[in-house]
Amino acid sequence: MTARVPELTDECNVQPMQLLIVTDPNTAQVRVFKVSMRFVSAIEAVRWVNQKTNLNLHP
Repeated sequence: MTARVPELTDECNVQPMQLLIVTDPNTAQVRVFKVSMRFVSAIEAVRWVNQKTNLNLHP
């Protein structure tokens, strides 16, 4: 039996996404946030994440 990889078709919902990956230097815990495509820089994305959470990430 062989596995078949589905091909991308018009039926698939393919959308661009942007991820912000943050590593805590003290605990080495990694967090991944999906952020809006409107952000041009990581600093903007960090500020947005800080408003939505109480993590207080430092840009």
